[in-house]
Amino acid sequence: MIGLLGYPVVALALPHKNPKVNDFFDRQRNYCNVQVVSTNNVKSCFRHMAKGDIIAIVGDRDFFGKGERIEMQGHGCLLPPGPVRFALKGKAHLVPVFMIRDKKYSYRLVFSNAISPFKESGLKTEKELLDECADVLGQYIWKYPEQWYMFGKFWVD
Repeated sequence: MIGLLGYPVVALALPHKNPKVNDFFDRQRNYCNVQVVSTNNVKSCFRHMAKGDIIAIVGDRDFFGKGERIEMQGHGCLLPPGPVRFALKGKAHLVPVFMIRDKKYSYRLVFSNAISPFKESGLKTEKELLDECADVLGQYIWKYPEQWYMFGKFWVD
């Protein structure tokens, strides 16, 4: 949706094993004005960040089994560290974005407040940023639980 609104978006995407399936998804993303960068080419995202492009990264699903245990709404969960590592290395703000279904064919694109990687003494830690991300994500999951589709391990207690 953000690409269709005219913003320069680069989506970091896990390649599918089947090249035809991968091409299908890439075509769909390109149709929406989203440039795709494979997780095999993560470093190229920093060039896009330097140009001011928006980097879209899934922030609630750990695809690589390297999730960090974080407390969310009083429960342990696993969040992927990738988005906060990008923010710290690129000195960029994180902007959580949610697509909320209001009615059968009516959706609302919601931009949460930006999460800054900076604090008075320099940069925040990975843990500090992950905690802030968990706070925002938890608010939306608890407000719209029927709209969160998690098909993997997330909760750890």
